[in-house]
Amino acid sequence: MALYDPNSDLAVLRVPSQNASPLQFLRTTPRRGTRVHVVGFPLNATRTSAPGLIDGELRAQGRDIYNQTILSKTVLVVEVNVQSGNSGSPVMDGSVVAGVIESKLISQLSTAYAIPASVVERDVARTPATGTASTKNCLT
Repeated sequence: MALYDPNSDLAVLRVPSQNASPLQFLRTTPRRGTRVHVVGFPLNATRTSAPGLIDGELRAQGRDIYNQTILSKTVLVVEVNVQSGNSGSPVMDGSVVAGVIESKLISQLSTAYAIPASVVERDVARTPATGTASTKNCLT
């Protein structure tokens, strides 16, 4: 892991250079009703693409991953059926990243929350070129 941001619970990984172009980030907040798809490997399966819709943006409060601080952060609400293993999956608006799946609402299986692209892009930009980062003693 190259960088860990405990405020957004986002890890940035460094991968060996490939002959592929990196994904681009959406520059604006997607509008409610925007069609998206979540690409991931849920339940340790093969790669899937789950269709969904952006249902808005909200300000959420909760404890940090170390259970020490109460944080307030903005998340995208995505109406999509995600499974275990989709955390960290990109929410794609066409060919650009609108966000990254963070969690899902247990009481409504089709509601998930995503870290907005602006937060992901900020963390990617501040990732050092070398070295590793630790999550320290995060909750399990």
